[in-house]
Amino acid sequence: MKMKHTITFALAGFGLVLALGIVSAGSALALGFDKPLDELTARDIRDAVEADLGARRAGMTAEEVEERVAEAIDEVVADLKEAEHAPPRDWSFNGPFGAFDRAALQRGYQVYREVCASCHSMKYVAFRNLSDKGGPEFSLEAVEALAAEFTVVDGPDDYGDMFDRAGKPFDQFPMAYENDNQARAANGGALPPDLSLVAKAREAGPDYIYALLTGYSDEIPPLFKAQDGLNYNPYFPGRQLAMTRQLADGLVEYTDGTEATEEQMAHDVGQFLYWAAEPKMEARKALAKPVLIYLIILVVLLYASYKRIWREVDH
Repeated sequence: MKMKHTITFALAGFGLVLALGIVSAGSALALGFDKPLDELTARDIRDAVEADLGARRAGMTAEEVEERVAEAIDEVVADLKEAEHAPPRDWSFNGPFGAFDRAALQRGYQVYREVCASCHSMKYVAFRNLSDKGGPEFSLEAVEALAAEFTVVDGPDDYGDMFDRAGKPFDQFPMAYENDNQARAANGGALPPDLSLVAKAREAGPDYIYALLTGYSDEIPPLFKAQDGLNYNPYFPGRQLAMTRQLADGLVEYTDGTEATEEQMAHDVGQFLYWAAEPKMEARKALAKPVLIYLIILVVLLYASYKRIWREVDH
């Protein structure tokens, strides 16, 4: 009998949950809008809610209807704050046999140096890495010249004082700010992330970087609650970030003569940042080829051994 009551209460509880689900099914996304969410207005939602209520509308007070409309608006706004997924791009390094585009890596470093380095550091990358095989592969002379463009704090000297000197190939990329507090103060309270590993730390990696850099929009959805001092970008979590649009056509002058469009620069720096996060990618892929060949040969030999050993046994 106790088991019977337990089952009865469980079924009743499930029915209550289901009923609540049906009542709230008037969730904003279940109302059947004829517009994309980023085009909806409060009037559109009110009309959809009243149409969804139908005959039940007559038995509700004005306050109850307003409460349902407010809930639907909140649900739409919450959905509008969800970041869009970055569309996949055809990168040269995609696939098991993909490789970095050396020219794109060199251009990507130029974009980082001239556009990104003023706010974003890359503390896990050294100038000498720019000449490593599988990377941008700058010449040693070029790396020395690139490093010398930066001023590095060194020391202490014989008198115990720190001093400034030109960068050398063994130096890490200099920090954009001396500390996090200085970085926040210079960026309205936001802390610019280090870019050394950002391409691996973010979902979709280089696709996300490209989408973010090219995804700024002045057309903010009518129901989106924008905050002062932030910039709308549908690919960023919450769709608002402190960083303004950084790329514009012709912002840099590529040394190889490539036209520096916004899309080209986003592509190049995306490739460069992916290399920084995965500098041994090409070596790893190169190692996979002999390993696969070895495994195939091993499988063939094991199968031949199996057939020879058990050739006189019925099975």
